[in-house]
Amino acid sequence: MPIACVIGWSSQGPAQAQNLRESLEGSGIRVKVGLREGSSSMKEAAAVGFTKENGTLGEMYDVIRESDMSLLLISDAAFAENYKKIFAAFRPGTTLGVSHGFLLSHLQAEGEDFPKNINVIAVCPKGMGPSVRRLYEQGREVNGAGINASFAVQQDVNRVRDAQCKAATERYKKAIESRRVYKESKAGDKEYLSESDADAYREVARKDVLDRCGKVPTFDVNAPIPEPKPIPDPKVNPADATSE
Repeated sequence: MPIACVIGWSSQGPAQAQNLRESLEGSGIRVKVGLREGSSSMKEAAAVGFTKENGTLGEMYDVIRESDMSLLLISDAAFAENYKKIFAAFRPGTTLGVSHGFLLSHLQAEGEDFPKNINVIAVCPKGMGPSVRRLYEQGREVNGAGINASFAVQQDVNRVRDAQCKAATERYKKAIESRRVYKESKAGDKEYLSESDADAYREVARKDVLDRCGKVPTFDVNAPIPEPKPIPDPKVNPADATSE
């Protein structure tokens, strides 16, 4: 089950956690809250239904590790002190969300950046947490009620990963469906690989698909072979080997 979590329980935390939970009800996405172990805010979170017993409250780093999206709604001081440890808890391909720009500004001042293997977004309500919650609740009865917000995407690694997966899959498909594999020189001449070298190329292409996509698709090798179009090899690059 996908997990979206809210880290922190000050102004924005209670509002965004409850709003998310209600908006995502029935979607199959579980909303959790992550706090420091022993935080006095755990009682406040439990009072509105986020509890360890029902699996929706936990220690912040543990919650980040298991979540697909983590909204970091902690104080600026906590960001400055703990951002390296926070980043280390994110799994590749998951999403880090913030509600203001302090973390980005702090990283720029330190000459650092977000980890390159996660998505980074911002959803910044134009109001304090209590207003975010009050106007959300008002929206149950007043159509369109809510609060203005700014949105931003700092990093979209999943889009890049998907594009790389597609390119690797197309190259592998051409390699296994084709009779011959060749290298193409800058002058456009074709140098055909030996059978053993072609098999080695196909195997490296297969492993590249597995690394980039998490699985290797099955293709109909008896399907008609299309007219070959040489493509660059983003992984192996054996002199831009391709197939026909």
